[in-house]
Order: sequence, then C-alpha cells, then structure tokens
Amino acid sequence: MTQEDTVASVEHFETNPTAASHDALPHDSVSDIDTHEIMNMGDTARSDHTRHTHGQTSEDSTQLNGCLSLSEDGKAMLRVMDSTRIYRLEARPLLFSENANRLVHVTGYFGSVLENEDPRVPSFVVHTVDSLASNCSVKLSAAEIRKALIKPAAAVTPRGTVSMSDMGFLPATITVNAGEKVVWRNSSSVIHNVVADPTKALYRIDVKLPAGASPFDSGMLQPGQSFSRVFDQPGTYRYVCTLHEGNGMKGVIIVRPATVLAAKR
Repeated sequence: MTQEDTVASVEHFETNPTAASHDALPHDSVSDIDTHEIMNMGDTARSDHTRHTHGQTSEDSTQLNGCLSLSEDGKAMLRVMDSTRIYRLEARPLLFSENANRLVHVTGYFGSVLENEDPRVPSFVVHTVDSLASNCSVKLSAAEIRKALIKPAAAVTPRGTVSMSDMGFLPATITVNAGEKVVWRNSSSVIHNVVADPTKALYRIDVKLPAGASPFDSGMLQPGQSFSRVFDQPGTYRYVCTLHEGNGMKGVIIVRPATVLAAKR
C-alpha cells in the first residue's frame, strides 16, 4: 500500500462516510481492504508534521486499530481489525512489549526506519500506542473506539509537583522560584528515576545545570514512591529518567531568582 493509496482512502471516507459498509467490502481487493481498514479506525487524520524515511520526506497520515502481538524472534506485529492485513511495527519497542496481546490504536506512517526492510511483511513506523482493550478478543465499534481514545482531564496539581507516567514527566516543564521545593511522584506502573547528572545520561546534551548547581540523582523510584529537591540556584535545569531517556522521558525545571518574585508582588 502506498502513501497515495492511504491518503486517497482517507479523503474518500471523509467525503463519503456512507459509501461502504463492513459487510459489503470484499477482502480480495487491495483497494477495498485499505478502505475497510480506514473505516475501522474510527478516527483517521493526517498530522501536520513531516517524517523522513531513508532521506525522503512526506506527510504522516495514518492511524490503525488492531491486535498487537510479539513473535518468537521479538518482532512486534499488528493484525488490523476486521482485516487480513498484518504489519511489522517499528520504533517503539517498550510500548510494544507493554501492550502485547492487546487491542491497540497506533499512529504513525507506512514505511521503515531500517536500511534493509523485510520485503515479505510491510512495516509501519509507530509514533504512539494506546490500549483499547486488555485482550484481542474484544469486539469494539467505531463509537467505542473513539470513547476509549478520549483522554481524561488532567488533574490539577500544586506548582512544584511533577508526576511520572509510564514514559514521561507531567508536566515536562515547570517554573518555580528560588528556594521552592519540587516533588516528583512516580504515579506510573514502572520504575523511574530523576537524574540531572550529564555523566549518567545516555546523551550528555539532554542534561544541563546552571553554573554552580550540583548534579542530583533520585535513585530508583518504585511505583508510588516520590523524590523531592529544593532549588536554591536560579537557572534552567534539564534532567532525564535514564531508564527511558531513549524514549524521550526528559524534563525541565526553570528556577526564577527570588528578586523576580518580590518585584511582581
């Protein structure tokens, strides 16, 4: 399936939402299968940013729903809902292992980040993975899929509090005043840490400290545990979870001088 085929299917469905039904679509036609897959996505949209594959650039455009499984050799495979189509998933190994044998919603693009893609199985480079159901036997309608993808409203937390999800700091950037305490709470289901020490980071550039500030390391934080630190030195602190830095788990603390606070009162 080419990128042009996918975009054409999306545009056809968006302008003709009743043009086909699940029962009317035969499975022996590539174009019919593609349209059938698009209809079963519930929500299909083209994102605004671009991607690069082996030096080429095009628009991202695809969302898929299906059963995520891991083969014996560790490859992540997605069998698209109500279809015989199977894709090899790439680029998010931790998310794949966490959602194995679940019905999932994935976003990304058709293509590969590998120099030598397996020609027998088409690949799909994944940006995000959302669990729709705890197993693949659950049958969901398009309306139920849309409902499952609605994100709960973020809880209001006091300034200086950072929560840790399975793969991120929430919020990723906060601003406090010199002398205030920041508390990190591991509200996820996995182990994390909070490290502002470039010698321990996967990439030194991901960690930055103001002049005169001392590095810090929370140690391993089990789910439910917390870590706190008082920031006396103004400036910008960039820190990471070294366990998931490669997956983009990074944070920023901006510490304003105490004189700024006094001037604004």
